[in-house]
Amino acid sequence: MLNFIFKKKTNLNLNIVSIFRNNENYLYNHYLPNIELLEKKSNDIKLFFYTNGNHDNTTSILADFCKNRKNAFLKTSEKKNEIFARDTSFKRVQNIVDARNQLLKLRPFTNQYTIIIDSDIYFDIHVLERLVKNIEPNYSALFANGIDQNYLIETQKIHYYDVLAFIDMFNNYGYEKFLEYGRSENPFTNKEDKTTWEKGKITPVKSAFGGMGLYRSEVLNKFSEYDCVKTFKVMKNKQKLYTEHWSLNFYANRFGALGVDPLAKVYHYSP
Repeated sequence: MLNFIFKKKTNLNLNIVSIFRNNENYLYNHYLPNIELLEKKSNDIKLFFYTNGNHDNTTSILADFCKNRKNAFLKTSEKKNEIFARDTSFKRVQNIVDARNQLLKLRPFTNQYTIIIDSDIYFDIHVLERLVKNIEPNYSALFANGIDQNYLIETQKIHYYDVLAFIDMFNNYGYEKFLEYGRSENPFTNKEDKTTWEKGKITPVKSAFGGMGLYRSEVLNKFSEYDCVKTFKVMKNKQKLYTEHWSLNFYANRFGALGVDPLAKVYHYSP
């Protein structure tokens, strides 16, 4: 684990929430060392974790990490769910919905901001600090720029990976753009939005995630539950597209704007 000493702590007023399954290497080598580093920089971090159905040491690693921390809350289940391929199937997305809703049972998230981090996202703690710093008063949520690390390694090209959650302000769906044009560094279709993104400025959306999203906690605490049935979309190719993020983001849109920060870069990696 990292052991840096910081002379002055910051006040992020931040909850960090994640769901895990069979993530022992990621937890031990990346996620938890970064959390420890962030704890040394800020005295107002709270942690909320859910895990279930592990075939490795994920549960014990999380339990050991949380047991002596008053700021850490862990919910576990031994339910052995099916292991899914990374696809857009309803069964896989519904399984994620169930896990995210279990995590919500740990509410209330008491700090001002809550950041949701997926269990395959590699990040620098400065990205978390940047999102907290840059969220505008009229925003309900601000998302990171999730980059496909596997594709970057293979091709040396950048691809905004989370096209499933993405909808711009003109109802252009990221997944439809992906099907039509292939991988792209810029997820936007509208010319002005593309230019804003390329200038490194926060760009408004109706939905996004990118593997890391910062929400105002008051919005998350009022939100009932994730869903992928009521919000599914029939694509132009007649495919039904399901994602749990739309249910939360459509709700968050009632209370303020949503945006993506192109300079808040995190990396999605599947070994």
